[in-house]
Amino acid sequence: MDAKISQMNKIIFLFFALFTVTSCFNDGDYEKLKGEWVCASWFAESDGKDMCNDNVHFTFKMDKTYSSQFNTTKEAGTFYLVGNVLYVTPNGKTEFGVEIKRLDTDTMTILMNRSGSAETLVLVKK
Repeated sequence: MDAKISQMNKIIFLFFALFTVTSCFNDGDYEKLKGEWVCASWFAESDGKDMCNDNVHFTFKMDKTYSSQFNTTKEAGTFYLVGNVLYVTPNGKTEFGVEIKRLDTDTMTILMNRSGSAETLVLVKK
């Protein structure tokens, strides 16, 4: 009997943990995310050089699709939020996640890791 109660407690704990993580972002956060975003700054921790050059654009839609452009490279796919992580799946490519440090109606700060180098991307709503 104690083993069944213990197992039930673990299941309840996991359910609430999952609920807590997935509820960190809600429909209001998707509402904040939707729209066109442009790069305000993009710095790699390793060299401090701004990589923005007004060449980074994202568009997020409420149907959880996105499009992006970096220089001449265009991409589109799907996305979703779990906790403070934005997961994107470019069409025909593998899903990956980036940490959203800040998400307001007009500013989003994303923390990324590219080849072991920490980067911070700040986007503003167009």
